Amino acid sequence: MKFQDLYYLARKIVKGGHLQIVNNGYKEAKEKITDYIYGSATPFKDEIICPSGDWTPFLPPPERQSGRKMESMSCTSFGVLNAIETIIFAKYRIRVNYSDRFLAKCSGTTKSGNNIDNVIDTLRKVSGVVSEEKWPTDWENFTWEDYFSEIPKIVLDDGRLWVDEWEIGRENVPNNKELRLRAFKKSPPIVSGYAWYMENGLYRSYGKANHCYMLSKPEMAFDSYPPFDKPLAPDYLFGAFKILSVNMLKPQDIEIKKLLLRGFKYIMRTDNKGQIYKISNGILEEIPIENIIESLKIDGQKGTDFNLAVTEVVKAMFANKMMCPVPEELFIKLQ
Repeated sequence: MKFQDLYYLARKIVKGGHLQIVNNGYKEAKEKITDYIYGSATPFKDEIICPSGDWTPFLPPPERQSGRKMESMSCTSFGVLNAIETIIFAKYRIRVNYSDRFLAKCSGTTKSGNNIDNVIDTLRKVSGVVSEEKWPTDWENFTWEDYFSEIPKIVLDDGRLWVDEWEIGRENVPNNKELRLRAFKKSPPIVSGYAWYMENGLYRSYGKANHCYMLSKPEMAFDSYPPFDKPLAPDYLFGAFKILSVNMLKPQDIEIKKLLLRGFKYIMRTDNKGQIYKISNGILEEIPIENIIESLKIDGQKGTDFNLAVTEVVKAMFANKMMCPVPEELFIKLQ
């Protein structure tokens, strides 16, 4: 910040503004071509969970990200988990309290912070999360080394079970007022912005985004620093603006997800007639072997050569771990 900016800010504070010093724990993530954009074609359902766009009735109890002896620099983990806990309660009426400390450690948070995409992707693909009780924080006594201590294997294993049970998707929301208001009905947004300068009862932008938090409704932040509810100025500028899809998986979805994570795209029903099914968007679609052969540009005329081709293709699919043999007991669960 330049000298004239500091001078201007000092004058603002003298005139009645309020500055809350927040350590920079937010790192900006560069948008990738593979990122999903809300309002365009994505694999996620545009689900209306909160028609009013006001998630206040579903908020979890507020939690702060700093203690007496340390600042965790974990605003991204707090923002992400606040959103997930809020959606789960609104959608499934299940009240959960997940360990921000667990996710901060697993996602590689450092003394310079973390970025939102990295935290979400670690949660949904790698570590999952555990309850606060299983990996708690003692804010009165913890130092940085305590907060980011190594997590026991038994706790890590418990977190990975969560990955199998929940499906999480993320979408970037463009800077479009109509789209952003619509997005509020699907998910409380996880955003970044300047923290925190207040004037005339409203928090205003004064610099680039340096903090991550959740919005509970338009122009209201649900933060990890007290006061936890912060009214934002109408012209407050956001950096990142992301929403989540959160789905509890059914038992059959969990089994299919396990197969997909292992790289399988097809299954063979071994205890019946050897039917082959393609796993497509979590659904089993029966595929005649003739279709697979024809898609590989192999001569489809039935006979000795065709049967040999079938045998060789099936062997190759098993050998390359594209197809998994499934006994009837498991196939019934997948239906």
